[in-house]
Amino acid sequence: MSKEIKRQIGLTLGLLCIFILTMAFWYHNFIFHTYVKKVDYEYCFKGQNEQLMISGYEMCQNSRNAFHGNARLMAVENNLLLKDDNIECVVQMKDNENKEHKYTYNYKVKTTNEVVYLPLQQEEKNPIDFDVYDVQMNVNIKRKKKEVYSETINLMKEELVVYNGGNKDYTIHDVYVSPSWMKTGYFSSINKDVTQAYKKYTIDYMYLNEGGDSDNFDDYERIIHMSGTIEEFLDNEKQDVYFYDESSSLLDKNMICVVTLSQNEKDKNPLVFMIELRGSIKVGVENETI
Repeated sequence: MSKEIKRQIGLTLGLLCIFILTMAFWYHNFIFHTYVKKVDYEYCFKGQNEQLMISGYEMCQNSRNAFHGNARLMAVENNLLLKDDNIECVVQMKDNENKEHKYTYNYKVKTTNEVVYLPLQQEEKNPIDFDVYDVQMNVNIKRKKKEVYSETINLMKEELVVYNGGNKDYTIHDVYVSPSWMKTGYFSSINKDVTQAYKKYTIDYMYLNEGGDSDNFDDYERIIHMSGTIEEFLDNEKQDVYFYDESSSLLDKNMICVVTLSQNEKDKNPLVFMIELRGSIKVGVENETI
């Protein structure tokens, strides 16, 4: 074997070693590039005045559909919302071409001082593939057909952090978190037989209480519990949101997901594993994952 061939082999082996070591070092980052769903963008807005707090207003698009809504309206002023009041919320905004867009939501109050959750609506006519500015919500309350409240509240875009986590077989990705809001992520697996091995799932999103022991599950606060069929889990159509109302920031919490996969509710030997979620990407405008 000539010296030139030996040199080429040595160089190839050296580069291969560097590549393997790099991939091992960055494992927790590159593992998430096996996504099954592409997220085009996720916007979250909040705002308030002296009478009303608005949080978690979403504009988002995945590989299939675009959505808007899902906000929480919480009255600061007592008896601002009475049973049978009719609320109309009109959200207006401008895109980067200064074109105006408007979305309307209606809600009938079921109980006095109710915390109102606007529906998440699918956008079919004009999916939003632009940045947005000057976002505001006009809240109009009618009581017995008489207008009793009408105010416009400016909505500010929240900076979101994307949390990911996984092991060699399963990943949870695109969990969006702000200081006071969280949206559950997507689940994927390289295990092709998972649907044959398991029929049901449960997943608990949890954060570690201040001063708690990370190895003791009793020191964690469960904030979201989800369950269903494994097909629903893999299809990733079911997501949930959580509103954090404490003075501290949700971004300062250590977060985990506890996943249980089983044949049925009576399964005595389910697969249970924990996934630690790590925030890695700050999202100000949009995030694209491929």
